[in-house]
Amino acid sequence: VSLVLLTTVVLSALFPYLQRKSSTVCGCDQFAAIPNTPASWFLFSLLVISAVYIGWVVLRMITMLWQTHRFRRALVSQVSQTTSYQGTPIHTVTADEPTAVCLGYIHPHIYISASLVDTLSGFEMLAVVQHELEHAKRLDPLQRLLLQALPSVMLKRYAAVQEIIADEAVTDRP
Repeated sequence: VSLVLLTTVVLSALFPYLQRKSSTVCGCDQFAAIPNTPASWFLFSLLVISAVYIGWVVLRMITMLWQTHRFRRALVSQVSQTTSYQGTPIHTVTADEPTAVCLGYIHPHIYISASLVDTLSGFEMLAVVQHELEHAKRLDPLQRLLLQALPSVMLKRYAAVQEIIADEAVTDRP
């Protein structure tokens, strides 16, 4: 949001200068109407930095989408059983490592490895499912995708807060 505001301010400051007609005879010097002052160079540099930053954020989002797609495709190929709990699909996958993950941006699905199902008791398994269900309800995967604009330190802290919220949702249930 702040990035959009910054870009809007920069463009609104440069807009009057871009509307002026060029004073050259041939009319081919398009940027002669923009004054060569430190303030205009500062605004132009802010515009360039904003454009580069937006490009970087979009690239991070595309990378995350691609990695999630590849991971989900690998999990889908290992699905051995599918069920539903509170309207959310839960897939059991034949992975060797104990894993429970919530994937999907609009309609999240929960993937749980068979090794985790074999390891945990019924009560522990219910807690894991409810934890992942809380991520699905809150659309945490979508939030993480949209928050790629944050610096990585803040993004890691936000992810940790999401985990704490999901844990508290499970432990606070009667």
